[in-house]
Amino acid sequence: MSSKHSARLKGKRKPGDPWVSKNRVLNPSKSKRNCPIYRNPNFDTDETKLLIQLWGDPKVQRELITTHKKHVVIAQLASKMEEYGYYRSPEEITTRIKNMKCFYNRLKKEMEVNKNLDPSWRHYADMDAIMTRPIFSVRPNEVPAPSLKYLMEQEEEKRRERRRKAEEE
Repeated sequence: MSSKHSARLKGKRKPGDPWVSKNRVLNPSKSKRNCPIYRNPNFDTDETKLLIQLWGDPKVQRELITTHKKHVVIAQLASKMEEYGYYRSPEEITTRIKNMKCFYNRLKKEMEVNKNLDPSWRHYADMDAIMTRPIFSVRPNEVPAPSLKYLMEQEEEKRRERRRKAEEE
């Protein structure tokens, strides 16, 4: 048997061996307490409310938008949730947030089609407050000021318009 052939067989399982996932989310490494961590059950209502409250904080939202590597921010959320007694991995939190955003957007589209449809999802109001909030605002109802670049472009446009009018006269 050639060395290439034997190298290929090393990674493969033998007939009769059980299949074991190599996915780090499904099979995380051992925890600090030296016991295996298994997947938690579904998020309960109070845990979801806490997650929405922590994730919806304007400082956290601003940090998530401005940072390239979001895992650090999500890991901080996981540690804050641990303080409240909810042990979730950053991957589970990321998945839950993505699922909630997707569900919120789906409900929002359904509500645009059916104007008289009331959202039945208990977290809709909280998610709506977060998702419709201006991003870099200090207060939720404050509209962000236009950027300096935008103001300069507007001023330049006004100058061109004045020159054009002066040339026509």
